[in-house]
Amino acid sequence: MKKFLLVSGALLLGAAGYFGYKFYWEETQNLNAIYLIPKDAVYVISTDDPIGNWKEIRKSAIWEHLRTNRYFAELTSSANTLDTLLRDNEMLFDFVGSKRLLVSAHTISSHKFDHLFVVDLAKTAKFAEFKTILKKIISQGFSLTERSHKGVDILELLDKKTNETLYMAFINNNLVLSYTGKLVEASIEQKDEPTFGRDQNFIEVSQKTGNSKMIRMYVQYAYMDEFAAVFDFTDQPWINKLSQSLYFTGVDADLIGGNEIIAKGFSNLNETNFSYLLAMQNSGTGSHDIAKVAPLRTGTYISFGFESYSKFYDNYMSILERNPEEYQSVMDNKEQIEKLLKIDMKKNFIDWIDDEIGFLKYETETFGPKNDFALVIKAKSAGEAKENLDFIAEQVRKRTPVKFKEVDYKGYTISFMSVKGFFKFFLGGFFKKLDTPYFTIIDDYVVFTNSPNSLKYVIDNYMDGKVLQQSEYYKSFKKNFEDQSNVFVYVNTPRYYESFASNFAGQTKADLIKNKTYFTGFTQIGLQLFPQNEMFKNILAVKFVEPGIIEQQPEFQLVSEDEDEFDDGEEIIAGVSNDTIIAIPDINPDDFNAKEFKYNYTSGELRYEVELKDGKKHGLYKEYYRNGELKLKGKFKDDYPKGTWKKYDTIGNLIVKKKWD
Repeated sequence: MKKFLLVSGALLLGAAGYFGYKFYWEETQNLNAIYLIPKDAVYVISTDDPIGNWKEIRKSAIWEHLRTNRYFAELTSSANTLDTLLRDNEMLFDFVGSKRLLVSAHTISSHKFDHLFVVDLAKTAKFAEFKTILKKIISQGFSLTERSHKGVDILELLDKKTNETLYMAFINNNLVLSYTGKLVEASIEQKDEPTFGRDQNFIEVSQKTGNSKMIRMYVQYAYMDEFAAVFDFTDQPWINKLSQSLYFTGVDADLIGGNEIIAKGFSNLNETNFSYLLAMQNSGTGSHDIAKVAPLRTGTYISFGFESYSKFYDNYMSILERNPEEYQSVMDNKEQIEKLLKIDMKKNFIDWIDDEIGFLKYETETFGPKNDFALVIKAKSAGEAKENLDFIAEQVRKRTPVKFKEVDYKGYTISFMSVKGFFKFFLGGFFKKLDTPYFTIIDDYVVFTNSPNSLKYVIDNYMDGKVLQQSEYYKSFKKNFEDQSNVFVYVNTPRYYESFASNFAGQTKADLIKNKTYFTGFTQIGLQLFPQNEMFKNILAVKFVEPGIIEQQPEFQLVSEDEDEFDDGEEIIAGVSNDTIIAIPDINPDDFNAKEFKYNYTSGELRYEVELKDGKKHGLYKEYYRNGELKLKGKFKDDYPKGTWKKYDTIGNLIVKKKWD
């Protein structure tokens, strides 16, 4: 957002003076401000007390955090100017502070968007008082010109210092402002034949949305694709899915305790589109229990819930029949898999799934940060899931050339199963990354990933009790939501931020990285959808935490490259201090069939190499300093160090020996 709302507010007062005589001398028919919003608005923010709400925001911890950023510091400066102006003109405070303000966002070009401001002034102003304010503003570095569009005067206020022009027009009882002239023109064109405000889907949502909180916000999904392109938010099919699946969302939002935003409202569905959400609407709701196995460092947790997956699947296939081509493609894929493997997809896979399927994105800690992805399926029982997955895996082994091995890790069996299109069949494009998954069963949850290393990380965290469900921060935040829903999204922003920034390109990505601190202060974001009266009820919550506190919490801490750790039992060579030690890193190869595994430093130099057998460390191991000198040498047997290991300094001198049994 390149313009300052409060600068617009200050100029708004002057514009009100310019047109004030029309209120005083002319009879005008009141026009609902929403009717002046151009049809291509991506979102609209509405408040009945803009000045009072702003004063509340300025006192919050959230604003104190944001104002240290250059952009927000300039906004604060503008706000101070406006505050002074209002204090000096008490009548103006009463006039503007209690008036309804609408702010809408519009895509202007392929790489630009801007806002339109609409203020419902009502017939309470007199020209004399506002004329004085207008002259005061113009004398402070502005020039004033005027033109007409479709019979409506447009006032152009040029800031001589920035060379930016604010365009304003008086339409009945409303004042319209924007830094983009064509938005004001589009607003004028809506006067007689409004589109956005009379859209029946918008009316349906707005009637259900509350009006008791600080602000209301409406999102129109039809224009979401082109709006996302402004930010170089590329290759994100879920945005297109939203555009096709939803019409509008409306929420009533409030600021709680200065550090938490809570918004509640409704969304309506496009019932002509075959979508997961439409299928979920009539499939009941499910719990959010996957948090019991989600690692503590989970950055994103997306939960889909239903009374049972089989009920959702039947609803989804019924809706999919509306698109014969898509339906036939899915059925052909199903028939091909069943014929190849001699399995029944419904009996051997669908029927044992319980009331939740989830996606996790988390940061593993092996040699520095790495974002991994997992699909987690809640089973009706672990035994039933294991029996059917074992059967499918055996059929894959018998009837395809795919080779796979099972590895036991701390009592959990890690298996490998590859069937092209298998996961895409049972929930579409969400599973396109999982054609070659490794999987294990933890409690009643089946966890699929593209890496055994990732599964080992999940297992380690579960065994150590380092799971999302045990986080006091998560449990406290989760109280903002219902226990069951169709969709629940949880984002730990410090954990997810790097992955999120990678979805963008160009200047947007550079700006996100540069301003990371200001975004990650909003540590937790949650969204929930569940059916209510043919619509979806929404709950949105955002939690702010001071940066100093963030750094102290394991849920939010960043991961750095591992350093050597103390290990007892070394023989220290004479004359060498005790801080020279042997510490063997935790090595988790991603390919069970590989003969060796190599790992590099972040700067590119080889860090270590090890021989493998059946996915386990077996054979010679060598580790190197960044300068290429040998650091550590020894052998593994069946994943355990054996024999004598030797450690060297950076110039090749032996400094430690250790004998492993």
